[in-house]
Amino acid sequence: MTRVFASLLFVAVCSPAFAAPPRTVTDLRCESSGTPTTLLCVLTVKTPDNAPVKGALITLGATMPADPKAPVVRPVTATAGLQPNEYRGVLELGVPGTWTVMVDIAGAVKDRFARDIKVDACPANKRCPATAVPDPKAAAKK
Repeated sequence: MTRVFASLLFVAVCSPAFAAPPRTVTDLRCESSGTPTTLLCVLTVKTPDNAPVKGALITLGATMPADPKAPVVRPVTATAGLQPNEYRGVLELGVPGTWTVMVDIAGAVKDRFARDIKVDACPANKRCPATAVPDPKAAAKK
């Protein structure tokens, strides 16, 4: 009986129906502007085989882990961008600093990730690129 159960469990877990869905390949670029600080993020989303992600619902959020007193940022739903597979969202951060931008992708393909970015103060009529904060774990592996 134990062997039968183990065999069924192995088949169920290894079956394609139970395989994890493919993750997305993403490119996240953000620019800050104004006071209080606003962050415009442009996200390119596709599947690992370079196919578009159709019908995706993408939500952007942000937290400032180093400062528990940082303003609460309301999550936003990204809208279709100017290019295929492109989505745009504007986050009202309030203050410059190092922020963690969180991305949730729902739909046929699901994914979730976060990126740390450095957001500098920028005059209202200019856009300043937000830069990625290097991941110390990735640097340690090199």
